[in-house]
Parts: sequence; structure tokens; C-alpha cells
Amino acid sequence: MKVLIANTDCRLGGVGTFMLSLRAALRAAGHHAELFYLQHGPLEAQLAGDPHVHFGSLTDLLRLVDREAFDIVHANNIDWASGMSAVPRIGARLVLTAHKLRAPAWTYGWTTRDCQAFVAVSRWVRDGLQPYTDIPIQVVPNGIDVHRFSPGPAAPNGSGPIVAWVGRGGSRVKRLEFFAQLAPALRRAGCRIWVVDQHPPTALAEDFPDAAQLLHEHADRWGGVDHLEMPRLYREIAASGGCVISTSSQEGLGLALLEAQSCGCPVIGPDVNGVNESVSPEHGGLLFPSDASPDAAAALVIETLRDRDALQRRGAAAAAHVRNTFSLECMARSYLQIYGRRDFGRVGTLRSRMRARRRLTPVFHTPEYLEHRWGVGDRQLEVARELARSRDWRLAAAAARASIRAAPTLYLKPGRLLTLVGLELRARTAPRTRRTPPDSGVAEDRRASVLRF
Repeated sequence: MKVLIANTDCRLGGVGTFMLSLRAALRAAGHHAELFYLQHGPLEAQLAGDPHVHFGSLTDLLRLVDREAFDIVHANNIDWASGMSAVPRIGARLVLTAHKLRAPAWTYGWTTRDCQAFVAVSRWVRDGLQPYTDIPIQVVPNGIDVHRFSPGPAAPNGSGPIVAWVGRGGSRVKRLEFFAQLAPALRRAGCRIWVVDQHPPTALAEDFPDAAQLLHEHADRWGGVDHLEMPRLYREIAASGGCVISTSSQEGLGLALLEAQSCGCPVIGPDVNGVNESVSPEHGGLLFPSDASPDAAAALVIETLRDRDALQRRGAAAAAHVRNTFSLECMARSYLQIYGRRDFGRVGTLRSRMRARRRLTPVFHTPEYLEHRWGVGDRQLEVARELARSRDWRLAAAAARASIRAAPTLYLKPGRLLTLVGLELRARTAPRTRRTPPDSGVAEDRRASVLRF
């Protein structure tokens, strides 16, 4: 199977890590996998010289998929804006993953007519998105490299248990300011405070100067750590008799929390969406109420760290759970099953589907329609014109079909409608290829008349 994993942004973070991890896992399972980015970014430096990493426009992506006969294009659900819904029109299957739930919750424009499968990384993300699409959303947790993130010996480093916070201090959902309020009590109890922050301390100080001052006073360590060094850091925390604490208000799925537990490091966090799917009390984790005060949260941490034997048992149980449930191999197997399945059916009533689509109609929500419908359709039509200029008639017609599906009102202008009809006629006389659409029967019906779009 040939899989092209695509994304708009080429930057460090959860989605970037997911793409690299999924590619590695698919390759390990014997499949061909490559990466495609629609924009350049900071992650590019780590990918330099890799012949299976591509950068380009939507036009370039469509040409690559068609030329190399990729079976699957795996994209991010927010890539709707890039015009990715043109992919199924050229014969590849389009699979989407939602990594988080944005507000307001919606699936942009994805339906069973625009992609072949939709996945969420956690149950809560699935539940939030499902009312807005007729695609049955599957749940596949992001996997981690449990061979690299594994328990192991660590040399002693100082005295006292380490309580570590890991995340991006400039992100409000991570609530580093809440952790800062725990620091004085933890320090009085003999704990060492580590803040492993991808953002500089100034990011917290801009919004929460008092919290930043508390951490400057009480933290033994505050700064970033190279991702390659994280397994060693988690083992060091575990060996000290300490833990990682999360203070997030929500997570898509807490990958850092899974990585810590996979190294045998216990994790304590709030009972909120995403965290409670990464940290399991049945498997060594600890959750405190989402509305707990800083004093109550600090007391729970201190009480937990006092029982070293129980803490070690928690770490071992958490590591076994993560290995069995959140490995890259588990993730790859789940996606391969999804890639191979032809039809997931439809869910919801006609009324619910219409209610979801109503949020992007020109009558009721004109600004949203212009951004998420008209803008996408116009972008795909421009791609169709670009392809037509190089006489790629089949691909041009496919991009035009996607554009009328995205924004039908775009074709109220006669000139655009004539362009689409002309491309259809050209495509019908173009040489036939071995590529067939993912649902050939439906696709053939759609090609029969532009009115069906």
C-alpha cells in the first residue's frame, strides 16, 4: 500500500510528530509511506535530504498522487481550507485525522462525498465532531515509540523527588500559571520543581507575571529539552521518586503524558477531556477534580510521593498500559484496517446533516461560507485552471468538480460554468489511465453530469 501523509504546516508539535511517527510505523509494517507539506516551516531542517518528503502546492500534490499512484492520502481535518477534498476526485482515498476539537466544533465541510474515512485521536474529540458530519468517526489514539520511551535505570541527580511540568508555557490551555501556584507547597515538602517548557519563560510572564515570578523563585529548572533527551529525563524523574503533573484544561490526547508513563514515570493530572484518556487511574495514573484548588492539587501530589513503593507500582502499571494500548504498532494496525475498508456507511438523520451544513451556508452564515466554502472552491478552481494550462485535463476536471461541490454558488457566473463544462469534455477525450476512483460506481455517476455536484 502506498500512503502519502499530507499537512499544510511543516512545524514542530503534535501533528508534526504524528506524521513522522506514522510514516515510520507504516514503513516498519512493510508499506510505502511519504510526506507532503503545503508550506515550508521549522520542521523542514530535520527532513533535509529525505527524498520521500515533498513540498509544494495543491497542484503539485494532485500531480504527485496521480503520477505515483498513491492509494491513500492521509491529511488533517483542518486541511479542508487547502482544497484537499479534490484528492478523491483523482482516484486516491482520502483519510482524515482530527487532532483536537476547535471552538466552535465543526468538521468544516467534510462528508461521505468528500472523503473516505474520518478519525479522531480521542473519544471526546470524536463525540464533539460527530454531530456535524455523516461520516462515522473512528477513534485511533496517537501512538508513541514505546521502544525509545521505555523504563530504565537513571543515575541519581540531587536529593528529593522531582515534580515536573512538561508543555508549552505560552499556551493558555496548558495552565502553567496553575502549576506555579503549586510550587511553594511542593518546595516546602522537599520536592524539586522542574518546568520543561518549549516556550521561553517570557511567554508566561506576558500574561501571568505573578506566576512567572513564583516559578523563578521556586523552580530548580525552567527551560526546553531536546525531544531526543526526553526519555532520559522521564527516567530521571521516576528514579527520584517523583512524577509528571499536568495542569491542562484539555488535551486532544496528552502525548507527553503517555511518553512519561511509558518510561515508568507516574503522571498526575486533572480529570478533563484528553487528559483522562491519557492517564488511567486503573493503570497507575492519578486524576484530581478539574475544579480542584492549587492547595488540594499540591496535597494530592505530596501524599502520593510519600509512598515510594506504591509510586513504583504505579509507574510499572502505567508503562505496561501504554505499551499495550498506545504503541506505534497499535496505531499503524488500526490505520491500516481503516485504509483497507471501503465503506463506513453514514450516520445521523437527514435533519442532522442539514443542520451541520447550515452552519456554512451563504444565507445563514455568510462570513463562514465565504471563508470555508467560497474560498476553498475558488482555490480549487484556480488549481483546475493551472492544470488546464499544462493540459492535465483529467486532473483539471477533477479539481473543478471538487470546487463546485465545495461552493456551488461559485458557478452562478456563466463563465465559470462554461470552464467546468469545457474541462469535463476535455477530460472525456483524454487518454484513459489505470487509476480508478475509490468508489468507482459513485464516481462514474458523478462524472455523468455536472448537475450532480
